[in-house]
Amino acid sequence: MVSNDCPRIWREEFKVHSYEMGPSGYASPQAICRYLQEAAGNHAVKLGFTYEDMAQRGQMWVLSQLSLRMSSYPRGQEQVLIETWPVFRGSTIRGYRSFTLRNSAGDILGLATSMWLMLNKETRRPLRLPAELAEFVSPGHEPEFLNPPAVGDFCGAPQAVREFEIRGSDIDLNLHVNNVSYLEWALETLPAELRLRNKIVELDISFLAEGKYGSSIQAECFAVANESATFLHRIVEQGSTQTLALLRTRWQPKA
Repeated sequence: MVSNDCPRIWREEFKVHSYEMGPSGYASPQAICRYLQEAAGNHAVKLGFTYEDMAQRGQMWVLSQLSLRMSSYPRGQEQVLIETWPVFRGSTIRGYRSFTLRNSAGDILGLATSMWLMLNKETRRPLRLPAELAEFVSPGHEPEFLNPPAVGDFCGAPQAVREFEIRGSDIDLNLHVNNVSYLEWALETLPAELRLRNKIVELDISFLAEGKYGSSIQAECFAVANESATFLHRIVEQGSTQTLALLRTRWQPKA
């Protein structure tokens, strides 16, 4: 199943378009996450895991956890090089993938690591990963900061709450909410002034359940005590006790 002709480290360039920029002229965190998702998907296709083939086998990939650490963001029209590769950690059902983000000069802009599951499309239950993936492991940098928030981290009442309806534009090929939509909802709970004057330097996300078209969600924000400009975010399905995603963001002033 796994193609040995594919490069072990996948490299792909992305140009920051005007519609991917925030008010400051830099790529938004949402754009960065889309680059990571696109590069990972393209590498998976080259490895032999096309959407069509997996669908015929009743399989699909889902992102379970993502951690991103950014030192700086690219400006509009700049090129971003994404390097990504699978990392084997001994699990038979959890697949790990690391990323490095570089500017056109080769300087590192950020690092990311992620955890993925292969699910049965009908039951939505995890499947064992193909044994060949254990052989397809690349050497090099492996960020070890995959540490998304847990349900127990959330205490007391949220400081801010926003409500949203899941739109058709939020739905992806697997007929559930695209990963980036959760980030967009979480950021909307923060004051506009904070987002305008600061940048995310740490982002951790844990995806716990699927959001479906037509449902309504509630995005909640909690300030982390004794940690400067750090927030926890919880995305909850309205009308139930189902938590869909948990996020942590840490911010620093823009240069």
